[in-house]
Amino acid sequence: MELPENWQEILQNKDKTISLQAVQVQELLQKLQEAEERMATQHAILEKQNHAIQRSGGQLLKNNAETQEYNQEIDHQRKIIEKQSKDLLDGVMYAQRIQQAMLPEIPKIKELLPDFFVFFRPRDIVSGDFYWFNNKSHRTVIASVDCTGHGVPGAFLSMIGNELLNKIVVLKNITDPDKILQQLHLELRSTLHQADNQNQDGMDISICTIHQIPKERQDLFGMPRVEFAGAKGTLFYIQNGNFHEIRGDKFAVGGIFSDNEEGRTFTKHVIFLEENPTSFYLFSDGYQDQFGGERRKKLMIPRFREVVFEASNLPFSQQESFFEQTLLTWRGNFSQIDDVTVLGFKV
Repeated sequence: MELPENWQEILQNKDKTISLQAVQVQELLQKLQEAEERMATQHAILEKQNHAIQRSGGQLLKNNAETQEYNQEIDHQRKIIEKQSKDLLDGVMYAQRIQQAMLPEIPKIKELLPDFFVFFRPRDIVSGDFYWFNNKSHRTVIASVDCTGHGVPGAFLSMIGNELLNKIVVLKNITDPDKILQQLHLELRSTLHQADNQNQDGMDISICTIHQIPKERQDLFGMPRVEFAGAKGTLFYIQNGNFHEIRGDKFAVGGIFSDNEEGRTFTKHVIFLEENPTSFYLFSDGYQDQFGGERRKKLMIPRFREVVFEASNLPFSQQESFFEQTLLTWRGNFSQIDDVTVLGFKV
């Protein structure tokens, strides 16, 4: 086989091609090495990140376990609080039943005072207000009492007051309203040891003794009348269409008002009954102190007088609901701020 005449030229061209390809291969090898180095670096970074994620994952698992333990403790404490709240509410509800049993029965009052009503609304479940009633022959004693505080503390004091009134009127047979307040003051100070501990708890009271005396016994027991005494308490009465107000003494029962508490006395006021029946109203300060109205202020005594006078024109069977609806309208969106007691009778 004969070689082409230009075989040398062909051979040189192939040598150049091979040299060029060798250079390209070398460049590719260089790029491959650089890529491997970059991959190794990236791999190292990924390894570090993976270790960090694993460590973080462990911490997250630990945090999650701690969170679950914390939530379990919160749930445990919540159940304890719920049980304590239920026990407390059960105790207060039981106290309410005791306090309601302590109050005089309305039907028994109406046996002696057919025209009678009481509007009694504690602010809380139990009340620092209470009303009291007792009858001895022709003498009927009735009172509206507002103890220091409301809720449970006020209710405890109301039970003390109720028992002391039973002791004074029922056992000791004291029926003059001023003497009842004087004795109640001494008994309460003794019960609460106020001479020693400076305790200032007390009671605002409006109390009446009604003498419904038959004509045949008036020579002996006097004319039919209502006797009133107040310890920071007030009496409203409507007689022959005219509105009257008698304010009691300016100090309460219990507490410290002067240097001679053992000698504290109260004033007795007498209203003689006439042929036309007279309407009487005793009350605590909860009604007139209630916020409401367009100006969002207290009802106050002047408006309360108007409410009482308007109510006096209604039958006694309607007066409780009248006082309730009037107060609800006045209150509007305001919460009740105090215990409320209004009682009325006609003789």
